Amino acid sequence: MRLSSRLVSHTDLTGEITALNVIEVPRQISLRDLQSGQGGSEIKEERRSKQRALMNVAMEFTDKEDVIVNPRVVYSRDKVQTIYNTTAQPDGVDFLIMGWQGHLNPAKIFYSGVKSLIRNAPCSVGVLKSRGLKKFSRCLVPYRGSKHALWAVEVAQRLVAENDKSEIVVLRVIDEESDTDAEYELAKSELGQLADASQVQIKVVNAEHPVDGILEESQSREYDLILMGASEEWVLKNLLFGSIPDVVADRTDTSVLMVRHYDESVARRINQNGENSP
Repeated sequence: MRLSSRLVSHTDLTGEITALNVIEVPRQISLRDLQSGQGGSEIKEERRSKQRALMNVAMEFTDKEDVIVNPRVVYSRDKVQTIYNTTAQPDGVDFLIMGWQGHLNPAKIFYSGVKSLIRNAPCSVGVLKSRGLKKFSRCLVPYRGSKHALWAVEVAQRLVAENDKSEIVVLRVIDEESDTDAEYELAKSELGQLADASQVQIKVVNAEHPVDGILEESQSREYDLILMGASEEWVLKNLLFGSIPDVVADRTDTSVLMVRHYDESVARRINQNGENSP
């Protein structure tokens, strides 16, 4: 919630957070009865408990962060479909943020509802693997020039917007034979105005593999958060955001936010393959 409130406070998004909690209801229990207040006492108590908890969080963040938090607890047969339907409503959702627990192994990813939403949600998507994330003073953004990596830099700037002492390290990992100065100038050119921000520092390092360079950099300093843009592999079903983002998120001890910017052309391609909804 803290991450969402920071993004909404310093962005041109709608200025409102919907904190959605979906309670999946077994087939043997009637949704109509639950909605009318009949039966399902345990499930109704669960909903009341979650509503109270979300309301307390909403009030806290509304007071402290000056953002509007809309807490919603809903009944559903299918949690993933309900979240997708929420993002696909006419008034729209700009940025869907979800969490990930445990390891990022291919089998878990393949059958994950989170993966389904990354592929199909008609908006930008972020997945946070938190390891005690509390602040955003120092962010590391591995960057290889994709639109998703560029979006990761933009998200990092929104997170640190009002902190004069904050730092965003845009990291470009190259092989031993590449020209460091040329890669630096290329990254600076691709970043455009984003590179002019006082918090942004472009760093080029050599490594045998991008993952090695990213992990070594993340271990060399106390970063609060690593932001990883999706690679072109994110559409594959056994990868969450791509091989490099997935491996980094799994191996590092730092919190990682992986992001996928909305791409209408890719969305059309997925739609043509009959995968336009979970």
